Amino acid sequence: MDHQAYIRRLHARINQLDEALDRARDLRADHPVQRPLAALKGHAKDLESAGADWAQHREHVEATFRELQDEIEADESALGEVAESVRDGAVELFRGEPSDLVRRTEAVMRKLNGK
Repeated sequence: MDHQAYIRRLHARINQLDEALDRARDLRADHPVQRPLAALKGHAKDLESAGADWAQHREHVEATFRELQDEIEADESALGEVAESVRDGAVELFRGEPSDLVRRTEAVMRKLNGK
């Protein structure tokens, strides 16, 4: 067997395989499934992005909820203090002389208003 002939046959076979590979690539690119597949890949990227956005939104909502919860607890504590002040003021109002009623009422109102 002539080496040169063998090498020519190998080159011819390689060229045939290259052409077959090019045809397969063309067929794959033109296949009707490719467009929906590309669209699905695009949707998958959109969903990943939306998932990341949702995670950030969720973290923000949870942080806001914690802040509001802290404010509510602070307000409840302040309301408890106001209730005690009102109770103390009422007791103080009814302890004194009737002539002191107006003065004491004004003092309690100033206390409630934080003045």
